[in-house]
This record gives sequence, C-alpha cells and structure tokens, in this order.
Amino acid sequence: MSDLQPKENVEKFGKRAVTFWEKAQKYLFMRHIIRIFSQGIFFKKVYGVFLKVIAVATAITGAVLWVRGWVLISEMSRYSEAAGIIIGGFIVEVLLIIFLYACVHTLWLRAVEIENLPETGYAVIPIIATSFKLAGDLYAVISVFLGLASAVLIWFTGETAAYILPFIEPGRGFFAGLISLLMGLGIGLLALVGLYFLSEMTIVLVDIAGRLQGKKELPAGE
Repeated sequence: MSDLQPKENVEKFGKRAVTFWEKAQKYLFMRHIIRIFSQGIFFKKVYGVFLKVIAVATAITGAVLWVRGWVLISEMSRYSEAAGIIIGGFIVEVLLIIFLYACVHTLWLRAVEIENLPETGYAVIPIIATSFKLAGDLYAVISVFLGLASAVLIWFTGETAAYILPFIEPGRGFFAGLISLLMGLGIGLLALVGLYFLSEMTIVLVDIAGRLQGKKELPAGE
C-alpha cells in the first residue's frame, strides 16, 4: 500500500494540473492575438484607420494653409506687382483646393482598399504593395501641383515668386515657368512609374515564392 499511495498522489496532482491548465486557457489571450496577427486582419484594419486619420489631418492642415495663403497674398500685394500677385495667388489657391481634394480622396480610397484586401496567406506584404502605390499616387499629385504652382507664380509675379514659394529659383518669363511645369510633370511621372513598379515587383516575388513553396510540398511521385 505504501508504494501505491505516492503513485496515486502523483496521478491526482497530474489530473488537477491538467484541469487547471484547461481552465486557465480561457484567460490566456496571447494565443488569440497571435492568431489575429497571422491572419492580417489586425494590420489591415489598423492601417486602414491610420490612413483615414491621416486623410482627415491632411484636410484640416490644408484648410489652415489655404487661409494662410490668402493672408500671404494680401501681404505680398502691398509691395510690387500687386495685380500679378493677386491673380497668380488666386489661381494657386484654386489649385491648392484641387490638390488637397486629390490627396485626401486618394488616402481614403487606398485606406478602404487595404481594409478590404483578400486573405492571401501573407499578413503584411499586400499592405506594403498597396502602400507603394499610395506613395506613387501622392508623390505624383504633389509634384504636379508644385510644378503648376511654380509655373503660375513665375508667369504672373516673376522673381517675386521665390519669396512666396522658397523652393522656386528666381526667374522671369514664359520659359522659366514652362521648365518648372515640365519638371513637376516629369518627376511626378517617374515617381508614379517607379513606385508602381516596386508594388508589382513585390507581388510578383511573393507569387514566385508561393509557387516554389507549393512545388516543395508536392509528393515526390507527382
């Protein structure tokens, strides 16, 4: 009997430990969180919400800049070339509204696209691929806007444009504005093509990796 008693105690302790562990599983949340991470649901939703917040912040910041733009135009028109500054500034302010709309709507559309990405077995790579496209969209919009704004200010205000937009090289005349416009369009196009290329390359590399992995998992006879 003395030999059986310790064995029975060990068995009882083992059963109690198993029961306790099974009950404790209800309160251990990391397994569930890691499962969510691996499915990509968390990244899609959080990143989508993040982009929407950025879109709203962009709209608010843009509205502030739009108002400050009018203040700057009012101050600059007191000095020289008042008519050109007013006309050029008005056109730039209109372009700024279009530019802000394009940025905000692009951010929102890409956010919705990321939130609705299908399950592919990869949690982050589809998001990165879409983010490359988003970066290309925004870079192109920004570049085109700056090119147009620079051209308009150079055409209407001449060398005064360098005081309104610091990145503009002082210049005067039609060709100086045309060069700024073409540079903005060219840089925007190159950025768009380059970042879309990175997006598609990311998808292609993932597709190749998936096919190679599938071949390795096939039985030897197939």
